[in-house]
Amino acid sequence: MTNRFAATGSSLVTATDLSVCGVVLLLTAAFFTRHVLRHKQTTASIGTRPHSSAVSPLSAEQVAECRVLAAARGAAEGAATCTTCGFANFVRAKHCAMCNSDRELSVTSRSTIYHVGDGKSPLPRYQERREWTRQINAKNCVVWQRRLQKGSDQSPGYVLRFDLLQDAEPESEREVFRQRERSLSSGYNPCAGVQFELLESRDVDSTQFPLPPPRADRADTMEDLSQIAVVHAAQDFPTKYAHFVKKAAMLLLEGKKKEESCLVVHPEHILEQSVEHIKCIHETSIRSVRLQIKFAGEEDVSSNVGGLHREWSTLLNARLVDPHVGLFACTQRSAQTYFINPQSEVVLGADHLLYFYAVGRLVGRTLIEGAVLDFHLCEPLLKMILGTPVVFGDLEHLDAVMYQSLSHLLENDGAGALELDFTVAQRHADHVQTVELIPAGRNIQVNDDNKFEFADRKFRFMMFESVAPQLASFLKGFYEVVPQRLLLAFDYEELDYLLCGSDKIDVAEWKQHTRLAMEYRREVAWFWDVIEHMSTVYRKQLLHFATGYPRVPLTGFEGLTSYDGQVCLFTLADAGARGCFRSHPCHNLLELPSFRTKDELRTALYAALYNESRVSDVTTGNNTSELLM
Repeated sequence: MTNRFAATGSSLVTATDLSVCGVVLLLTAAFFTRHVLRHKQTTASIGTRPHSSAVSPLSAEQVAECRVLAAARGAAEGAATCTTCGFANFVRAKHCAMCNSDRELSVTSRSTIYHVGDGKSPLPRYQERREWTRQINAKNCVVWQRRLQKGSDQSPGYVLRFDLLQDAEPESEREVFRQRERSLSSGYNPCAGVQFELLESRDVDSTQFPLPPPRADRADTMEDLSQIAVVHAAQDFPTKYAHFVKKAAMLLLEGKKKEESCLVVHPEHILEQSVEHIKCIHETSIRSVRLQIKFAGEEDVSSNVGGLHREWSTLLNARLVDPHVGLFACTQRSAQTYFINPQSEVVLGADHLLYFYAVGRLVGRTLIEGAVLDFHLCEPLLKMILGTPVVFGDLEHLDAVMYQSLSHLLENDGAGALELDFTVAQRHADHVQTVELIPAGRNIQVNDDNKFEFADRKFRFMMFESVAPQLASFLKGFYEVVPQRLLLAFDYEELDYLLCGSDKIDVAEWKQHTRLAMEYRREVAWFWDVIEHMSTVYRKQLLHFATGYPRVPLTGFEGLTSYDGQVCLFTLADAGARGCFRSHPCHNLLELPSFRTKDELRTALYAALYNESRVSDVTTGNNTSELLM
């Protein structure tokens, strides 16, 4: 090396200079070697000592910029169109996000438009999400256009419109009952100060939503709304998503000054304390305020704010759908879909509407922040959020048993033999109240002549009237966070995808976007082989344990972030002498113990996941969890 150095640069350096250079090179090599060794040691123990002392957490602006750039890259790559249902997926997708088909996806250019057809051809089952689309008619009005599935029910589509009464005067209980008796079918609940109408789809402006937009969002022109509702809605999903993320980032950063709000919660009272805090944030701040989470009794963990926020979100998600809480009722156990509980007042008391108002805000924040819910809202509720018409067939997603009973009634003769009348029984506080579906309904027997009206009235009661106050409160909170114009481009299945991400976990993609912070050994191959043969339920449990994510985000595994908002791939590290699986969700890191056989690893991992709720040792400060073997 010295000779070559001298030959090429003898005119620039002397012998003394060469000696000095040699010493410098040796010192540099020694320093570099030491740095690499220290880096390896740090990487191996990354979960036990947060690296925030070396790298500052990203600012809100930087996090937003990362999201926008990632979404823009996804849109620029084009779309992968499902050959089964026609949904335009992200190019990286190995299966369709809508129908879960594993068939080959056809990659198309960014400019491809998803054509919804002429409105005459019937829709197959998996394209029911396109049954209702917004179109511009001959009078230049944006209206609902319906494409009926072959053999589907042809019942009218109802659109909900609320009119909140700000200062409704209290009325006597008898007068309230009389008014409800007279006007139930038109939708008035004097008890809650909520008035609403059920309009048929042909009678409405399809750019409007169940509630008027907040004052700050009323500057949109009809031309702007029409452009979004028709033109943007026809674009592929990656393009629509990129536009949504860009606008959502602007909402999170709007305001002249940065506002922060500290929420201190105790795990046992996380719902009550969160609701009390969220509902009090001013309407002008709810979109941009940065929520700082602290757990009562814990030491200062300001370096792990993202990890705490993720843990808070996970615990809160579980409480929202806890049947003992009474906010939501499960409509399909297998799909984990939920609808508003009509008996919420019985469980939560007179303040139950404040809960729904706060929950609407929380779900809205989840949407614009790019986080995911750990449960699904059922299809009728998603439709109501978007202002999409709801039909009798949607009752199947709310109460399958009732839907089958009413369908049987409509399809067969002899309704009079069932001895039904135009009433429903509704629990109210400590007693059951009989509610008339039409005036004097208790005196009108259901027969073959009026059974269609009976089914329609019962459907409307279950879907709208029984939950009208709760729904109005939920939507009010939701729209205060999410501008209605941002929702116009999406259908209800796409909204569910935005809120919940993907339920399906692609092991090949997970493995592709995994970093090894250890020497490769046989346990790594065993680990992936075990995951490959896991059920979806166990894969989701493992994902949540290792990363804190309940589902794969829309950006995929390459979009996983650490506690500070920086992109942080899932990482496997050596557990050393520790005989247990140990995770560090704030760093998306899982420590892998040593095993003698693959069967030992499989047994230990399954047993650990099964017993996670009982044996996990979750430390809020370090955000570290252990799964004992």
